[in-house]
Amino acid sequence: MLIKCVARDSPLSHAQVREVFQHASFPFVVDYIKSRGDFDQKSCLINMAKNDFFTRELDEALLNQTAQVAIHSAKDLPSPLPQGLHVAAMTKSINSLDTLVLKEGITLDDIPIGGDIGASSYRREQMIQLMRSDLKMRSIRGTIEKRIALLDDPTLYGVVIAKAALIRLNLLHLNSIDLPGVGAEHQGRLAIVCRDGDSEMINLFAPLHYDAHSISRN
Repeated sequence: MLIKCVARDSPLSHAQVREVFQHASFPFVVDYIKSRGDFDQKSCLINMAKNDFFTRELDEALLNQTAQVAIHSAKDLPSPLPQGLHVAAMTKSINSLDTLVLKEGITLDDIPIGGDIGASSYRREQMIQLMRSDLKMRSIRGTIEKRIALLDDPTLYGVVIAKAALIRLNLLHLNSIDLPGVGAEHQGRLAIVCRDGDSEMINLFAPLHYDAHSISRN
């Protein structure tokens, strides 16, 4: 049985797919595609509700039956799921924290008063404010690599990134500190989504599920 999978086309997504299938005993093929959120690099995420900004194209592949499962960062799932889809499994979080990646060689105290920090959510902005209320927030977008590259800007002193992303991309060597408080709901977890009623996929990925109470279903 060849499993047809779909996922977003980014280095982090590639790492997430490898994580899901690392212990798989069945063959699979992956179609990496760009989502609306990947093409649109201008829309601010800070006040955006949990919609299908990062999942719509993958959802359509499932509903059009061109793929059997889609692999997502669980925190990107829309709420509710589109009709006809089902979360077959959510993996255990490898880390639920957020991390402030700083320019090399500096500490939080080295940032000048009013210095800019890049973030992509209001929750992350609040966590930075708890650490230093004088810092200014700048909305940032893009892949993890692009966000880290923004630190080449002399006016940006740090960017907030999920620690799980640093772990999956082997970037823990970067100059970083963990933020206080909890991360977003399901942060660090991966979601395997299939069509509602697809018992074959649901049963196949059931061993990857960590907490039965967290499964969402329309």
